[in-house]
Amino acid sequence: MSIELGQKVLNLQEIYEVAVKQCKVKVGRPLLNDLSDAVPKKIKAKETDLIDLNVADALRTPEYLRAFLLVTLSSLARMKKAGRKSIVELIAVILNQKVFPKGFMDSDSNLIDCLIKTLSKDGEVTLNGETKKFSEVIDMPDEEEEEEK
Repeated sequence: MSIELGQKVLNLQEIYEVAVKQCKVKVGRPLLNDLSDAVPKKIKAKETDLIDLNVADALRTPEYLRAFLLVTLSSLARMKKAGRKSIVELIAVILNQKVFPKGFMDSDSNLIDCLIKTLSKDGEVTLNGETKKFSEVIDMPDEEEEEEK
């Protein structure tokens, strides 16, 4: 089973299906076509601190992370031309391959910082207790695609 993201806001049942039952996430073609392929302009800004999104230890669970990523993915996908297609696709890979940003389970880590580091060029993720390069995970075949063949 999979949940397809569209223009609608996610309901609680869909979030539960992805977070707890680990359903796959698909971004609808019309939604992907509305997103921007362009590389964003470099912004001249002073050093910016990330929002401090430290999660309580009781919530540092795979289910919480998957729910957070799904809501983030849904919000980014509905941004139309203000959203980046590549970021939406990468977050979908994180959800569908059941990996976690490296450091997410550390009690003093910032969830957004972990996600940004994962999406960077040399980002790392945790897959079944092993640390892997995110670029390796992107190239891994999807379980559902293999079953269909």
